[in-house]
Amino acid sequence: MAQKDNLLTRLEDFIVWFLPHLESFPRNYKFLLGDRAVEILFDILEDLADAYYSKEKLEKLQRANLRLEKFRRILAVCVRMKFLSPKQMGFASTRLYEIGSDLGGWIKQVASRKGQVISDTTTSNERPATSV
Repeated sequence: MAQKDNLLTRLEDFIVWFLPHLESFPRNYKFLLGDRAVEILFDILEDLADAYYSKEKLEKLQRANLRLEKFRRILAVCVRMKFLSPKQMGFASTRLYEIGSDLGGWIKQVASRKGQVISDTTTSNERPATSV
């Protein structure tokens, strides 16, 4: 249970860090990229909360894992557009790596209980590059 609580807390902390950074995005991109990024983050949070209280966890965790990868791609675009600095991306990459590792561990734990084998390529525990 501690791993799941830690994962939810890490994601909440990341959201609290990320939201103020949206204010620096140019107005015409703030709503396009910013809204989409925030929507994905809260979808991940909802998926994790659903998995926490659900008997059928694996599908919800895998959906959160896919969304985490989508968020990473949006974040990479934000850096390339210079809406986030390389230093901010470095911080975000580290936090997202921790979140992905926790999520991957939870997925593997749930899958092993169901007798399924999950390969490392199906979990978001790869450390993305910190400079773009």
